[in-house]
Order: sequence, then structure tokens, then C-alpha cells
Amino acid sequence: MSHGVVGLLDQATEERVRALRRRVSELVGEASLDALPLPHLSLVVGQRVDEDAAGHGVRDVASTLARTPFHAEPWTLFLAPSPTVGCAVVRSAVRTPELDALRSAVAAAVEPSLGDISRYTTTATWNPHVTLASQGVEPDQLGAVVDLLVEAAEEPWEGHLERVALVVEEGPRHRLAMAVELKG
Repeated sequence: MSHGVVGLLDQATEERVRALRRRVSELVGEASLDALPLPHLSLVVGQRVDEDAAGHGVRDVASTLARTPFHAEPWTLFLAPSPTVGCAVVRSAVRTPELDALRSAVAAAVEPSLGDISRYTTTATWNPHVTLASQGVEPDQLGAVVDLLVEAAEEPWEGHLERVALVVEEGPRHRLAMAVELKG
């Protein structure tokens, strides 16, 4: 299981992501879409969570943080580890000092309430991205997905993280446990 604290996108960017996800789902099916239907950037992910403590950490840190700009441009494929066959299609966000500062502040506040922190959300390895389709896109579907992305000719996503949210995994899906607005 994985739980996490994520940055939620501004409404205009979220709508762009959702529209493109609908088109991708027509090709690969709903099951391949992200388990959390809210477009987001994962900030800290762990295998265990003390939901009360994490919620307090999110509330405390969010009150000290401002809306944070992000720029997402290159399309990236994440290959699933063997023996699972499938890929994730994501749009990578540029790591900026502002984005790194947000992630670091959130991590300091919530990591004590999460167990087994993902090696992909540490300061050294964090690769911020917005997931278009989670791992489960079959290799024989990738060509059609890439064709769709080329046809869509999406401009880079320029937006802001406007809320910090605690997400709790429940079975195959995730529940938005709480979200707090960022200042400004």
C-alpha cells in the first residue's frame, strides 16, 4: 500500500489534465488511469501512515507555504518493474528551487508520520510529475498513446500547486483524506 502527501494543481491545469486523461482512457481503459483521480504532484510517499499525525503535519506546514508555480513539459514513460508488464505515462515537472523548497518543507513535517518512505520521493531522487496513465498501460498500447499525445500537441502545463493534500490508499484506489489551501 502507498499513502502520500501531494500538491494539487490549479483548476485550469487540472481541467487540461482531466480532458487529456479522458482521451487516453478511451484508448487504454479506465483501469490504466491514475488510482487517485485528482491530478497532482506527489511530494512524499510511504507504505504506512498515521493518518491523524500526517493530517496535523499537513495542516501545520500548509499554513506556512505559498502557492508554488510549476512547469511540466516532457512526456515520460515509467516502466514497471519486472515481472509486471506495463508502463506509466507522465508529464515531468521541472525541479525548481521553489518546488524543491515546498517538497522539503512538506517532507520535514510529514515523514515522521509515514513509514517506509518511497525511494522515489527523497530529496536526491524526487522526479516531480503529473501522471496521465498509471502503470498498467500495456506495451502494445504505447504507440497509440504516443500518437494521441503528438496529435493533441499539448502546450507545456504552466500552473500552480494550490493545495497540499493527504492521500490514503484503500484497496486499489486512493481516498483524499484532507486538503489545505496554500497562501497567496
